[in-house]
Amino acid sequence: MLTSHIIRVAVEAALAEDAPYGDITCETTIPADETGSAHLTARENGVMSGIDVFAAAFAAQNPAVTVTAAIKDGERFQRGQILATVKGPVRDLLTAERIALNFTQRMSGIATMTAAFVDAVNAIYGDDYDGPVTRPRRYERTRIVDTRKTTPGLRPFEKYAVVCGGGHNHRYGLSDAVMMKDNHLAALAARGIDLAGAIRHVREQVGHTTHIEVEVLAGGADPIMLDNFSLDDTRRGVELIDGKAIVEASGNIIKNAYSAGIPGTALVGIEYAVAIGAIVAQPEKQLQVINGITSEQLEKACALVDAKAVKVELAKVPEKLYIEVEVKGEHNTAKAIIANVHTNIIYIEENGKAVLDKRHEQGNADGGYSDADIREILSVEKIFEYATTVDLSMLDKIRLSIDVNSAISEEGMRNPYGLCIGRGIKEDMEKGYRSDSLITYAMQIASAGADARMAGADAPVVSNSGSGNQGIACTMPVVAVARKLGVTDEQMMRAVTLSNLMGIYIKSQFGRLSAFCGATVAGVGSACGIAYLLGGGLREVENCVFNMIGDVTGMLCDGAKADCALKIATCTNAAMQAALMALRGIRVLSTDGIVEDDVEKTISNFAELGNQGSVTLDQIVLDMMLKKEKKATR
Repeated sequence: MLTSHIIRVAVEAALAEDAPYGDITCETTIPADETGSAHLTARENGVMSGIDVFAAAFAAQNPAVTVTAAIKDGERFQRGQILATVKGPVRDLLTAERIALNFTQRMSGIATMTAAFVDAVNAIYGDDYDGPVTRPRRYERTRIVDTRKTTPGLRPFEKYAVVCGGGHNHRYGLSDAVMMKDNHLAALAARGIDLAGAIRHVREQVGHTTHIEVEVLAGGADPIMLDNFSLDDTRRGVELIDGKAIVEASGNIIKNAYSAGIPGTALVGIEYAVAIGAIVAQPEKQLQVINGITSEQLEKACALVDAKAVKVELAKVPEKLYIEVEVKGEHNTAKAIIANVHTNIIYIEENGKAVLDKRHEQGNADGGYSDADIREILSVEKIFEYATTVDLSMLDKIRLSIDVNSAISEEGMRNPYGLCIGRGIKEDMEKGYRSDSLITYAMQIASAGADARMAGADAPVVSNSGSGNQGIACTMPVVAVARKLGVTDEQMMRAVTLSNLMGIYIKSQFGRLSAFCGATVAGVGSACGIAYLLGGGLREVENCVFNMIGDVTGMLCDGAKADCALKIATCTNAAMQAALMALRGIRVLSTDGIVEDDVEKTISNFAELGNQGSVTLDQIVLDMMLKKEKKATR
């Protein structure tokens, strides 16, 4: 993964190598105060990769140098096109120039070459294709994938460049996956272990999510590598392998569906969810696809699972949210793929023919704002201004969120769902173990909603950033405080708006699924909404952000399940504490942890920790979950 840290270390090392004691030519010929500008101009057509690395080289030389990019990584450019403009002290421009160009030229060259192969492969699938290569009959589009035969020290940059060109990364290094080649197999054969035995031998020693790849045709392996095959032998190999019917989901999807109750049923788990979806077949209802399921449909879905007709596997894809389902009948087959957003269907195939293919398109399925759009448009200050001034007639969805999420909270208080966190808090209050306060009431009704949600209560939820629990946790603590304080309907509406927009804004920097619990993000939002209800302004709202990120950062997501209600209660408690501190003018200082003086930078640090710092954590959690013995699900 190409991170800002990797970029910074690499360009600083390159500058130190090129000018360990300064650039004596520039220092002896160019006045120190002379400034100028330069353009990065394309000499031929290509695909951009490394524009951030280009900028980082100049920044490492002198932060006063400004780089204005006119193109993004992955975008194509034409000969003569200006790609970036650089301004600053001329000495620094010339000193860093070669390092910046070395990285960008190499990366863009790799991206351009990759794109040429990707284009050639994609052309095969076009309706007007009339080339010499036979179009695959049963398989998804061919992928262009890289190797680990990279330039020493430049692997993150070169693998990133492949992705910019439309390709995909194979294993990053020797620690990522098992790849048995002829030498490995020969060593095993010397001990009397054949190919099938070799695969079993490896399987017994590695986690079940670890990829096993061999360079010959074999059963039991994951990918099969046709290494050093002739073209004819490769064609034959593909025919022999043949396609298999599978249901694949990204790790975060499996993690969050593993123990979650299915609304309107007593069932738990992704196998039942897949079977019910196939039986009900109401795609027009989107996230309410199984609403109104009948007992007959439920019985049919259970029969499918009992017959082991549904097989779920971990998809080896970079997307955090990815679901691929292939269904085979007696005479027909169909495939569908969802990616990035829960309702974003990017591919549909019927009997081997694509009827919808948006795998190479950008943007959301519903035409709404992308996460990148949200990050560009919003800020804490803009959110506060909007929430406190917007015409209430524009807030129909906020009203719906209050009404719908209040209803499931009430359901969670009426009946014993899950761990009964909400009902338990109320009982504690009645026994005198807890006081009847703003904090306990907010914890009670927020967690009650999650109790019912996670147990599969037959009640809808208005979500936030694709998460029902986050929708509850952004809305109900604020509603609870509003009710306790007896504020006006307008004040409650504006506070809930503030909370939900803050949740959307912060979540846009993480992506839809993250290793961090969504309750932490929602807790930041609800703290801001509560502070507003208590009379706080923009400064107090910003202090809430500092306080919450200083407090609950690091709460991990180990899947959607009953104890999500417990985490929501914890974060609601933290939100109240953060708001009350903010009202007293107290905030976590920039000397502490990942908190900065700037609220936007603090949020960015929070997101970077969740995105980059927790990749390994996410995999460990998933491995632990999948290694557990699967309990009865109905």
